[in-house]
Amino acid sequence: MRRQNGPWLWLLLLFGTLIGLWLLFYPAVNRTVFRWETARTIQDWEEALDTARETVGQTKTLLYPELYLAMTDYNRQLAENGQAGLTGPEAYEAAALHLPDYGLEEETPVAVLSIPAIGLELPVYLGATQEHFSKGAAVLGETSLPIGGEDTNCVLAGHRGYRGIPYFRHLDRLERGDLVYLTTFWGKMAYAVTEIAVIAPNEIDAILIREGQDLLTLLTCHPYTVGTHRLVIYCERRA
Repeated sequence: MRRQNGPWLWLLLLFGTLIGLWLLFYPAVNRTVFRWETARTIQDWEEALDTARETVGQTKTLLYPELYLAMTDYNRQLAENGQAGLTGPEAYEAAALHLPDYGLEEETPVAVLSIPAIGLELPVYLGATQEHFSKGAAVLGETSLPIGGEDTNCVLAGHRGYRGIPYFRHLDRLERGDLVYLTTFWGKMAYAVTEIAVIAPNEIDAILIREGQDLLTLLTCHPYTVGTHRLVIYCERRA
């Protein structure tokens, strides 16, 4: 007499099928959710910025003046001390400033990064923590804050793709001359790609401030899925 399969076998097959479907569709679902959340974050940020501008518009007061002055002072000190605090990768995580001290929530983006050539738009956060990497790009600690100016080099780092989300996945498609935009509380800055390099993770000298220059540097793991080195995109201020 032939033995019938028990219900546990059908449950096992169903479970295996569900796991397979999840693995198949998870990257696409995660990517879609991230795009929606990112678009919402940027929209909320822009709306809050518009409201703040309306509040100070009639007095022609600089938006968040204390924060701007603090960022300016921080960048000046970095240039003067030769970024002495940038002693290793562990220094990257620390946020340069505590945003609640300036009337903002701690997890408020300080800028929006836009790269039309690769269809990229991400919020930018202070401090290269895993939480910030999961939400967008991050300003490395002990590098210039994103306000531009002579003797500055704002270094933005991001994942080279993670859990189906591209992040900085396609930075290797950029070419010299491509434009990169950084929108802050005080306006929109335009940079152009001037140099592309691959470095070792401990080559800190490669991301230091360059005297007399106004730079934005993009940093991510390289090669894709391996990450033994770092891809560096140097961008120089154009407007």
